[in-house]
Amino acid sequence: MKDFSQKKTRILKRVVAGRLSKSEGARRLGVSRTTIYRWLDEFEKRKTEALAKKEKKRSLFKKDILRIVVARPKFGPKRISKALAKKGKKISPKSVWLVLKDLGLGTREKREDYSYDFQDQEQVEDASFPKRLRLTPEARKRMVEQVALGDKGVSEICREYHVARKTFYKWYKRYL
Repeated sequence: MKDFSQKKTRILKRVVAGRLSKSEGARRLGVSRTTIYRWLDEFEKRKTEALAKKEKKRSLFKKDILRIVVARPKFGPKRISKALAKKGKKISPKSVWLVLKDLGLGTREKREDYSYDFQDQEQVEDASFPKRLRLTPEARKRMVEQVALGDKGVSEICREYHVARKTFYKWYKRYL
């Protein structure tokens, strides 16, 4: 069964949530329990595919969202979504907020703290959407020193600052 009707979907959701037994769901739909199990497998597969598709879309916009956060840390999810829409990239404010939450930038204060580590992008024609992000020399030094002193590992620092390991090691070699 490829397409689920509204009735089937509603009953399958109740079965998945545990509010309805599989036997009762089969009885209400007029099918065998074997068929219910097959439908539940298909239903779960579609659900996980849909979630994976949303996650992929969010990861595609992560760099763009970070650029806007650095340029305009006071922008909230709604304004970030509008700025992306001007560039032809459509993403909902809720999805923007979920990306910000995953990055640990859910509040304005955290976004402002994050943006202090980056240089101003005044030379760009559209200041709300810089082409690239450049860490300040102080931030790069702080990164390298945290690793050199053994406070944090390289992978942890690179994830925190969204920098490639290759770039980090270039700075580390220069520092040494």
